[in-house]
Amino acid sequence: MKEGTTQQLLNSMFRIQKEWEEHFNELVTRAQLQAITESMYNELVRVARESIELLTQVQPGDTIPKEWGTKRDELVARAKEFIIDD
Repeated sequence: MKEGTTQQLLNSMFRIQKEWEEHFNELVTRAQLQAITESMYNELVRVARESIELLTQVQPGDTIPKEWGTKRDELVARAKEFIIDD
């Protein structure tokens, strides 16, 4: 091991500590983004399930009630929240 001055050792320790803090902050950010992604995915699955349930209520030849159209519009609006337009 190379001999170094106390100041050199301290500088090295501070540099390593800074790198460690940067990695830690990156990990925290990634964990937060993962939590947001999971939450959005779960909500999108709920929208999909509700949409499937709504669609299976109507058969060819049925008269579509106004409430069905209102629910459809609500589900479409919720689904559109997940679409990112450029």
